[in-house]
Amino acid sequence: ECWDDAAGPEANAKEIASYYAEVEGLGPQFDSLLDFPLQSVLNDTFAGQGSLADTEAWLQRTAATYGPGALPTYFLDNHDLARFADRGGDRAHLLAALGYLVSLDGPVVLFYGTETGLGGGDAKEGFTDSGRLPMPWSTLDRELVGQTSAILKARIAHPALSSGVRLPLLVEDRVLVVAKKDGAETLLV
Repeated sequence: ECWDDAAGPEANAKEIASYYAEVEGLGPQFDSLLDFPLQSVLNDTFAGQGSLADTEAWLQRTAATYGPGALPTYFLDNHDLARFADRGGDRAHLLAALGYLVSLDGPVVLFYGTETGLGGGDAKEGFTDSGRLPMPWSTLDRELVGQTSAILKARIAHPALSSGVRLPLLVEDRVLVVAKKDGAETLLV
């Protein structure tokens, strides 16, 4: 984990890139780091304040910054940040964000409760303990859990999603169509 709460996404991406740098004779310092900069951009975009075109440009720019050996770990929220649901993301926005997330190469982390739209904390920017909520086991949104499960199962069933070549086909502020290609399989996201 590499994150400076006082720095913005750009400065954090540069810092993360320094940990992907090769150490002579040893390779990269880390195989994967949590991509806090993209997490911030994804939350802004999918909660309705950002543009998919800007998000896609950010993804491509940070991939170039991190370099070819980097394998960022992608996520929407965690115990140190406001939950996605608290930032204005409703069910449809959450499912869209998860669909985008699982189409990215590399590891994906789903923090407990995200799959059921858990929220109720403070939506402030940066570090907060507000994401540390008890899991509401007796009132889970079973339909949302099922939809989230289907998205994750699609990622497992189709390796192109997690390791395929990413080809943006249509990039606009509110619409993004990407082809993911791996061998003979091509998927549209």
